[in-house]
Amino acid sequence: MAWQEVFEVVLTAMGMAGWPILGKYSQASAPWIGAVVMTVTGMMAVVIALLQGGLQGASIPTPSKLLLLILAGVVNGVATYRYATRARMEGQTGSYLVLIAILIVIEAPFLDMMLNRSMLTVRQWTGVGCGIACVYLLGMK
Repeated sequence: MAWQEVFEVVLTAMGMAGWPILGKYSQASAPWIGAVVMTVTGMMAVVIALLQGGLQGASIPTPSKLLLLILAGVVNGVATYRYATRARMEGQTGSYLVLIAILIVIEAPFLDMMLNRSMLTVRQWTGVGCGIACVYLLGMK
């Protein structure tokens, strides 16, 4: 992986981990944190796509694929609301965010395998195993 990609990943991770912590710091309510952050996130995604010409000439997905994308947006919206609510609560915000990141590592390969019929590589199996170990270690008191 080139240093530019690593830098981009670092900034992406900072953005994803940082907004709930900044929301907690702002002392805004969870509904406001989720609503403001996700509204601005959606606007930025559209603006960047338009600036890069990503929507021009691209065909509109079929109704069934569009419905699947809408469903993904609904699930993501509910998950983001819970993420904002939980991050706003007093307690171990960092541990909660780490647990989400680890579960993404565990769940993503299996979701890809189920939907896209991809096979898990040795590296992915190792990541899943490490993720399970991390979840166990996070649960230890």
